[in-house]
Amino acid sequence: MKIRDFDKIDRVINTGQVTSLNFEIENKDELLAQARQEAIQKAKAKARKIAQEAGISLGKLVNIDVSENYPRYEMAKVSAPEEQAAQIQPGENEIKVYVSLSYEIK
Repeated sequence: MKIRDFDKIDRVINTGQVTSLNFEIENKDELLAQARQEAIQKAKAKARKIAQEAGISLGKLVNIDVSENYPRYEMAKVSAPEEQAAQIQPGENEIKVYVSLSYEIK
């Protein structure tokens, strides 16, 4: 069962039929693409700055290495005494992309 409204989670959990929860990112591919694009732009800017500081010119980009850190989905077991409502707090998952660029030097 998917529940997107955190205000409704307590009602479902407190039925006593839920033993664990999975939190997932629905638009993971879009977010990975965005993070990858940002990482590449930052890596290019950093390469230009380092080349300038070293007094060299960058040639053609010859290699791109991308490492994507897929989010680890949080799993939580819910247990609470029957007289107490279970409390679920929204959290966050991070998507990280690491990029290494290799250039020819002019």
